[in-house]
Amino acid sequence: MSDKIQVSARVRRRTQAEVTAQSPIVVTVPDDFCSTEEPYVSVNNTSLNDNTGKVFTLDQVYGANADQELIYRNIARPLLQDFMAGMNVTILAYGSTGSGKTYTMLGELVGEHAGIVPRVLQEIFQVAKDDICVKLSCVELYKEELHDLINDELELNAKKPKLRLLGDSSRDGRGTMIQNLFELDVSDARSGFEMLQKCLGKRKMGSTKLNSRSSRSHTIFTITLLKTVMSPSGQEVVRSSKMNLVDLAGSEDIIKSGATDTGAKEAGSINQSLLTLGKVISALSEGREPRHIPYRESKLTRLLQGSIGGKTKTALIATISPAKSNVMETMSTLNYASKAKNIKNIPQSTADSELVLKRTKIRDMSAEISRLNRDLLATKGKDNSIKISVQNYEDFERRIAELRTELKEKDTQISGLNAKVLARDSEIEELKSLNDNILNESSQSRSDLAAKIAELQKTTRDFMVLKDKYSSQKERVSTVTGTGVSSIIRDVNEMIANLKDMMQVSSNVKEIPTVVQTHLGLFKKTLESRLKEVSTKVEKETSTFESALAKMDFSLLHKVTQEMNVSLQIEEIRSKNESFAEYIDKTHLSEESSLYKNFDRCYKARMAENYKALKETYMQQMSRMLDGFVQSSAEANNEAMKEGTLDLMKSERMQLSKEHKAHVQQSSQSLETIQTRTNNATSSLNSFKDVATKEVQGAFSRMQQETKHVVDNVLGDITNMSKGHADAIEKATTQKTQAVSGTIDKNYSDLSRDLSHTEKNLKVFYSSLADLQRSPTQWKRPASTPASRSPSRSPVRSPMRILNGQTMIPDAAKRRRTDLSPLRSDQSLHKSRIPQL
Repeated sequence: MSDKIQVSARVRRRTQAEVTAQSPIVVTVPDDFCSTEEPYVSVNNTSLNDNTGKVFTLDQVYGANADQELIYRNIARPLLQDFMAGMNVTILAYGSTGSGKTYTMLGELVGEHAGIVPRVLQEIFQVAKDDICVKLSCVELYKEELHDLINDELELNAKKPKLRLLGDSSRDGRGTMIQNLFELDVSDARSGFEMLQKCLGKRKMGSTKLNSRSSRSHTIFTITLLKTVMSPSGQEVVRSSKMNLVDLAGSEDIIKSGATDTGAKEAGSINQSLLTLGKVISALSEGREPRHIPYRESKLTRLLQGSIGGKTKTALIATISPAKSNVMETMSTLNYASKAKNIKNIPQSTADSELVLKRTKIRDMSAEISRLNRDLLATKGKDNSIKISVQNYEDFERRIAELRTELKEKDTQISGLNAKVLARDSEIEELKSLNDNILNESSQSRSDLAAKIAELQKTTRDFMVLKDKYSSQKERVSTVTGTGVSSIIRDVNEMIANLKDMMQVSSNVKEIPTVVQTHLGLFKKTLESRLKEVSTKVEKETSTFESALAKMDFSLLHKVTQEMNVSLQIEEIRSKNESFAEYIDKTHLSEESSLYKNFDRCYKARMAENYKALKETYMQQMSRMLDGFVQSSAEANNEAMKEGTLDLMKSERMQLSKEHKAHVQQSSQSLETIQTRTNNATSSLNSFKDVATKEVQGAFSRMQQETKHVVDNVLGDITNMSKGHADAIEKATTQKTQAVSGTIDKNYSDLSRDLSHTEKNLKVFYSSLADLQRSPTQWKRPASTPASRSPSRSPVRSPMRILNGQTMIPDAAKRRRTDLSPLRSDQSLHKSRIPQL
């Protein structure tokens, strides 16, 4: 049963470039979404005389608002169901460059913009059962050359055999097979997506004026489905069906696209293959017998032979642009699409594979018998000449021309390979000579290196002797320094004790700064003398080591470092030789050649042995050099520590003097501030006393006036009352008098209690003020003391406290002062924290 190719048209929106160029819309469709009842496309272009208002009738038409899901549901899903039922199907996108072919077929892998290919993979594994096997292959046709994108990605074969097309040009429906094409087994949609994404990254893409990301090659994704079914005879057989998803490169105008050089050649190759496809479509759409179908004029038509006019159920999606600037390409695409609508395929299911195979064999054998009979009758001439039909003669001539062309190509390839082999042979000889020279130079370098290593070892031994001597000198310096520091600490402790005694005996605060200044001067002189002694001893002991270190020659180390570049050169040459030998052996020479095998094996063994010896020697040398550098760094650090310690001690002495002066000034300011505050407090107290006295006197005066006023009122009331009410008046008067007396007594008691409390507070305040005036001023650090030199101390945490006229130094302060002293025996000299008094 024949079935015509299903042809659909998809009109995209205008691009931003077309909108900017103000190119009007000249393509009209019945519906912006989908039209199946009136599937026509009208092209209205006033510049075309013959095609003005031409209408093309297809099977389905999709407008600019049709999304990817609608395209897949109406076009791809019915074919997917036939594919799952055992039929071979093909979906191909055809159109000019930038019309939306790749977006329709591929789009994105997931989401609403996913194209037909990822949606097909997703649905196959959603509806498939466990008894199926899915295989995926991907082939690219670029400049009439086939490339296996999966094999190139996985690199399964290092030789990467060339793909070849096998088949014939007859219309028996057998189609064309690609030899050496790899098929990858996929178990789920995720693995299929990953392989699809990698294949898309291998495609040849380019940028033109018409499309910033244009496909420069034809790509065919083939999904093979193997399923176990029961045959009519009751046996289990494996049914195979294929789905071809074709993304064709777009035809383009070289002038419009602005392609030059390589781009122009690519465009020419694309246009040539698409022109051949158009010829095949035109020849098949005529419907005349017999006729010649030019499948073999292009590899693209040979690949699509089974899909166009064969036994495959095919759907063609023609993608077009609605803009007037692309009207010529749109008309050409719609012309071929309308012709393809008339092509009849004979799709067959592989469910009844045995019956189909028998019928196919019978038809093929009948056709072969008929052809042989025609040739036999044609050869029976009167003059005994050989005669054949014109069609067979043309086929033979075309086949002979193709074979001659292939033979010339092979001869050219053989000549090129022979030239490459000769060039590689000469390079091998040069590399052999270079390798021998390198080996000789390596031997000499090893001898020189051994001598230099011996010299370096001698230098290292001398350095170790100097190191031991320096260690002993360092121990002696540490002993001398420790003894001197201990003596200084004892002197400081004695000075602190003397200072404590003097401060306890002293009763005058003004004498304290003089005593402290005297003892700090003595401490300063003692500390300077001790530091000079330590510095003299350290400089004397290290002078010998510095002179010996200055006499050492480090040029040998520099020479050894330069010699190490030889190993890098040898390693680079070894890597290049191995890569080149592998390439010659696997590409141009026989794998059974014992000469090259022996050479390669001996060369690798010899180079590996030399490399191992050189590596061990250089690693030992580097280890010794690093040890020397570490020792030198340690010595430099010790020297820097010594100089830093001297600088810190000097800065501490200067800081101590500055802080002493600041202490004296701060103490004077504190005494003046306290005296001022005492005078102010006395004045305030006197004012408060006067105010309180006035308030008390005023309260007594008001109470007397109020009492007199009440008594006068009572006496007036008594006088005015009648004698009959004498008892009541007397009683009321007595009650009022008692109430007034109680109120007066209560007010007087409260006032007396408040005055007593105020007098007690005044006495306490006077006592505290007297104690404050009698007490000497505490020592405080000035606020301007740098925090980085010595932490500031509050009066409460000060190691010296003045209580009741006596200076007390708590035990905790003594311990803290000792712990923070920079002169401790267990502290390094470069971290000084001398506390300030």
